[in-house]
Amino acid sequence: MNVGNAVTLTCKYFAPREKVRIYLDSTGTSSITSFVATDQGTGTVVITIPAAPGGLHDVLSKGATSGQLATKTIRIKPSLVLAPTSGTSNTRIAVTFNGFLPGEVIELRWYVTSGTIKTIKTGLKADARGTVKYTFKVPSGQTNGKHKVEGVGSLKSKASVNFTLSGVTTASVDKDVNSVSVDEQPDQPKPTRTPRPTRVPTETPAQATQTPVPESESSPSS
Repeated sequence: MNVGNAVTLTCKYFAPREKVRIYLDSTGTSSITSFVATDQGTGTVVITIPAAPGGLHDVLSKGATSGQLATKTIRIKPSLVLAPTSGTSNTRIAVTFNGFLPGEVIELRWYVTSGTIKTIKTGLKADARGTVKYTFKVPSGQTNGKHKVEGVGSLKSKASVNFTLSGVTTASVDKDVNSVSVDEQPDQPKPTRTPRPTRVPTETPAQATQTPVPESESSPSS
């Protein structure tokens, strides 16, 4: 379950009409809430899970008179809350990370499409309760519809929720150094056509022609 979820506890075997206090993990801390048991020593109460690190936690019910102690174990998962959950391109969104581990460093991501992410913020550090808050504006160049907002922790915690964007009239998705596409391939250079060599006519050297020389006629003998 997540921080902020409502959980119904049903308790019994307490002293009649005694006050029963509810704690998370330790009775030495402030109680979450309390109720008064019935004449039969039973009772039902709804609690809201307080901020706490992700993992296993004990919800403790302790009778003020009898000292009776009941335990219910729950698992808190990482979660992410947006306020608001929808808006236009000018909307500022408050993000609350819950259920991360103390000291965990979180990266906030915005999904331009299902396969392209834009890093909004890095270095967000969860406090001792596994919580951290951040506010950002909807990135420029987005399209109408649902966009996943995700938090990824350095200790493998992860949570996401959708933001619904509307009112966008232009659908030009910006691509900058912070956008990474899992499908995008670098532009391939166009092949360069190699020019064909121009054939230069070669002159065939003229062959020398021999002009026949007439033989000298012999003069008749006198």
